[in-house]
Amino acid sequence: MTRVFVTGASGFIGQHLVRALRAEGTTVLALVRRDDSARLLASLGAETLRGDLLDAPDLRSALSGVDVVFHLAAPRHEPDQRYGGTKRKDPLALLRGTRLVASAAVACHGVRMVHASSVVVYGSVHGIATEETPLAPVTDYGRARVEAEALCRDTFAASPERLVIARLTEVYGPDGETHRPIFEAIASGRFRVIGNGRLTHHISAVQDVVAALIACARTPAAGGKTMNVGSRPATLGEFADAVATASGTSVRRTPYLHHGAVLARTIFTRIPLLRRSFPAVNSALQYHLKESAYALDAADRWLGPQPGLPLEAAVEATLASYGLTPKA
Repeated sequence: MTRVFVTGASGFIGQHLVRALRAEGTTVLALVRRDDSARLLASLGAETLRGDLLDAPDLRSALSGVDVVFHLAAPRHEPDQRYGGTKRKDPLALLRGTRLVASAAVACHGVRMVHASSVVVYGSVHGIATEETPLAPVTDYGRARVEAEALCRDTFAASPERLVIARLTEVYGPDGETHRPIFEAIASGRFRVIGNGRLTHHISAVQDVVAALIACARTPAAGGKTMNVGSRPATLGEFADAVATASGTSVRRTPYLHHGAVLARTIFTRIPLLRRSFPAVNSALQYHLKESAYALDAADRWLGPQPGLPLEAAVEATLASYGLTPKA
């Protein structure tokens, strides 16, 4: 693998992927929309192609000489009046963009495509989801992810070995903004675990996700496969304790509220009006009490066992990027 094309390169995972590829000496061509994104990726050593994924220059020409396409681009958030103007991901944009990238990749002989999908295709997980678990998405975005996977498979039907679908779990890591509030709350000692904290919380370090994506591109046996990728799962309590230890604080717990909180979460889950009216409460209940775990056996089988970054090292690197490490 000497030259790759990346969509979504300016995103959180995309930037980490570009850094890792450039560190290995791989030439990276990234599709970017904005001037600031082009400058950022250029500073990381990537070549840039200006254009919107939905209105891009000739992608087939751009893929000339490329070995692998990493399709990470997710739809932009657009206001949705059904939810009071809250910005939500546009599922149609996801499908249109994926169709364009997959069609261009399949038209270029020998190019492998690594399609970054999501475990949202499984919907609400009870127990551990494997790749054989029936897909039951509960949101428009989840349903679009299922359709995008099917679209890729159809496009590569004549050469399925050139396609790998990697389903990503929730991802955190250095400079990621999504999980900054959680790290800040734990580091300040304000974080409280609601319930017993024993439910599995499958949150993955971005370093592990990037390593798996690169392995998908380089491993012949991965061709034609769909697999969950990410870090080994941990419980919410283990994750919170690791962050607290690295930041020199402690985590407060309210185990006596476990059963009442579970009941409250059940009520919120069944009544959409409550979820929309009290999003912060719903979010907290889901985060603390929704078990999520995704088997990595298929990835181990097709990619080979991935060593993975120790949880302690992953949270320390993330805390350092936020400037939250204990002062000497």
